Amino acid sequence: MRTLDLRHYLRTVQANARMVVVFAIVFGLAAGLYVTLREPLYQAHTRIHVEPVVDPVLNDLQGSTSITVLPVMETEVQIAQSRPIAATVAALVFPDGNVSPQTLLQSQTVEAVRDTTVLEIRYVDPDPGRAADIANAFAKEYLEARRQQIVKSVEDFLGPIDTRLRDAQVAYARKLEAVDAETDAFNKGILQSDAVVLSEEIRFLTAKQTQMDLLRDTAAGGREVAAATVPERPTGPSTPVATAFGLFLGALLGSGVTIVRQLVVDRVARQEEIEEHLGAPVIGVIPSVPGWTERWAVHLITREDPSSHVSEAYRTLGTNVRFAASRQPLEILLVTSALPEEGKSATATNLAMVLAQSGLRTILVDADLRRPRAGKFLDVPPGPGFREALEGWRELVDVIQVSEVPGLAVLRSGDTPADPASLLSGPDVDRVFAELRKAADFIVCDAPPVLPVADASILAAKADGVLFVHDPSISPKTALAEAVRQLRTSGGVVIGGVHNNVTKAQRTYLGYARYETYYGSQAGRGVSDEPDQDGQRRPIAFPPMPGDQRGRDLERSGRRERRS
Repeated sequence: MRTLDLRHYLRTVQANARMVVVFAIVFGLAAGLYVTLREPLYQAHTRIHVEPVVDPVLNDLQGSTSITVLPVMETEVQIAQSRPIAATVAALVFPDGNVSPQTLLQSQTVEAVRDTTVLEIRYVDPDPGRAADIANAFAKEYLEARRQQIVKSVEDFLGPIDTRLRDAQVAYARKLEAVDAETDAFNKGILQSDAVVLSEEIRFLTAKQTQMDLLRDTAAGGREVAAATVPERPTGPSTPVATAFGLFLGALLGSGVTIVRQLVVDRVARQEEIEEHLGAPVIGVIPSVPGWTERWAVHLITREDPSSHVSEAYRTLGTNVRFAASRQPLEILLVTSALPEEGKSATATNLAMVLAQSGLRTILVDADLRRPRAGKFLDVPPGPGFREALEGWRELVDVIQVSEVPGLAVLRSGDTPADPASLLSGPDVDRVFAELRKAADFIVCDAPPVLPVADASILAAKADGVLFVHDPSISPKTALAEAVRQLRTSGGVVIGGVHNNVTKAQRTYLGYARYETYYGSQAGRGVSDEPDQDGQRRPIAFPPMPGDQRGRDLERSGRRERRS
């Protein structure tokens, strides 16, 4: 799988700038409208210092009264957000019981201030005063819950001490009675020693009990360092801030959608991808012409607007075709595409025209015997043509028609045969193509699309090369790959591709848009590079077909063009 670099992602987003802008506007307006129309909310907050507590067990084991345990703040956050505390707050603030503890918890947040033992409790409510009251109530109930926790731990520790103290006192009283009753001096001394030990234990336990009682009575576990006050302004972003954030989020999401769509959609949009599928370079990038997308409308832009950047793109294509012909035999060029409506007829006609304007004798052959269209671009009247020449009913020179473009003739398709594929598979195609080679420098054949019918594959084997037209908005990757496979299987040689109907955003993506304003009004005049005797460049007239009266008529027509 080919990896995609950052520049490709950026160009993809740039090529789909309209979608990104739409996403940004929609999200920006939605965010701004939401903030404007929502009920204002007020946030109150309070801070609590969670103090370390004396651990009675550790103090007892170590014999100290100052061993403390630092609070675990993650645990304290969970305690402050617990349902029992919320239930107590709900009963305190809403004694009628119309607000549940879960509702309070949805509007409450608790966070531990980083690297401190401070908890911040925040509460949001439409009523600013109530927001402050509830925040303070949560703080109060949390401190009470923490105090009760300390009291319970002390009482749990005091239980065994009280028992030991009572047992020691009972044993001490019995020892004293035994001392008084003993008459033997030695035994009396032993009993007195035992009584002293019990007395010391009673004193120690009494001191520990007093210490724990004091700890229980003074237990707090924390203190409120900043009580909640009534907020003056609503919480949340202002309308301009929310709108700006929505614009940013929408642009980010729109960019992500364009990138994901480019990765998963079955379309070939990049020139490198087209070349990879064709196995040949893209030798023409033809911009789209707004308003010229009607299926049956015909526009010959190199004639109607010769100074446009689109016409210059066709002239660049013609230059590249001529360069290819200088490196390999290339007299018959077949123009086709994977699917209908990709612009092959317009490409073939404009290419034939710019080749003729460059001084090459060119014949445009409408080889689409099913839905002929190329001849319509040059306003050549219908009549016998390619079919009749193939079947031998008419001589080739009788069906070639001169066009209004000097140096360019047209061979219409003729009547539609019953079985075009069988007709094109016959030996007569070689004969007609051989005659065409003698009559012109370039023969541009407009063939049917590859996938719907077999005609293009049959003709590709007889042509010198195939020019493949691809419109990314029409033909998916699978169609492009299958069409190229069929052409190669039949023996066709794809010499190059034409990236057709490229939008302005796509031209920016491909890096061509900045060149469009370069072309001046003198571009595309349709003159040859050969100067006439007066130093002016002259149009090229189509040469006569040898030995034919129609050819001589064509020659005289060309002379009249030069004299005029």
